[in-house]
Amino acid sequence: MNIEKVRDKNFIYAVNYETIIASLSLTNSQALSLFSTISSSVSLYEPLILHVALYSEVFGVSSTLLIDTYLVVKKEFLALKSNEYIITPLDEWYPYELLKTPLPPPFLYLKGDVSLLKEPLVAITGSVSPTDQGSLVTKEAVRELVRHNIAVVSGLNKGIEGIAHLETLRNKGKAVALLSSPLHEVSYPPHASLQSFIGEEGLLVTPFAPTRRGKRWFVSIQKELLAHIAHSVIISEERDGGGGVKCAIHSLNDHKSTYIFQHTHLDRSLLWPRKVERSPYLKVIKRESIDFTHLIRPVKKNKKKITETEIQLSLFDE
Repeated sequence: MNIEKVRDKNFIYAVNYETIIASLSLTNSQALSLFSTISSSVSLYEPLILHVALYSEVFGVSSTLLIDTYLVVKKEFLALKSNEYIITPLDEWYPYELLKTPLPPPFLYLKGDVSLLKEPLVAITGSVSPTDQGSLVTKEAVRELVRHNIAVVSGLNKGIEGIAHLETLRNKGKAVALLSSPLHEVSYPPHASLQSFIGEEGLLVTPFAPTRRGKRWFVSIQKELLAHIAHSVIISEERDGGGGVKCAIHSLNDHKSTYIFQHTHLDRSLLWPRKVERSPYLKVIKRESIDFTHLIRPVKKNKKKITETEIQLSLFDE
């Protein structure tokens, strides 16, 4: 099934799902549990309003509220453009790394080249106000990743994330932006043109439906997903308590290779490198030894993997 047919198939399911979320203010885990119950009686890919009485009974909400909410939600979903897609964990484009998490997002909303999700992704994130050293090592790391045809995934915040994307595009690399907003909203206004360009030349990814309105805490979700979606994570530079630290902790907890540069590790004004340095998955790299020649090695396909990627990433294996 091609991506256009997948989008059309998932459209109604996503509208049904967001209707229930909007009607009852449920968490994803709560909504998924109830949808699992109702799926034994009706197809989740049929419009909710065709079975509104059953939905009303299972979810304990009035039919009138469900219908009114459904129509509002559907109207917002109809604003999705032809190059914007919806995928679920059942679809072949869904990132394999996310499938390994306890509760992967039930839907991902995409704009651009969806084939990039079939490739190993390396995340780069860090300080919103990096030093010259932090900016320099970010650019050097990106150039090496691009040289080896490795896709770079990052957020769209200022600082390290913006530098990573600009350097990726400048070197004609593969840029994937994980948003902290729905597709139709701008994650970070000063990077509006950058977000638009990546949507045309690379890929935008978000777990947030068109009906969601950007919240400050969406950034925390985005940093967690950035760690989950990537094969490995590079924290170019970060202050104590910064978003990059949260991403690093999630990455280490996922048992993924997580890299910091030596200048960060040796900075005794920072506490977070000391707190994570005992992890066997933390790697400290020197700027002068950035070399990705040994980062890619062919391996046998994982039988559970749903992509067709034949090259698996093995970052900084020792």
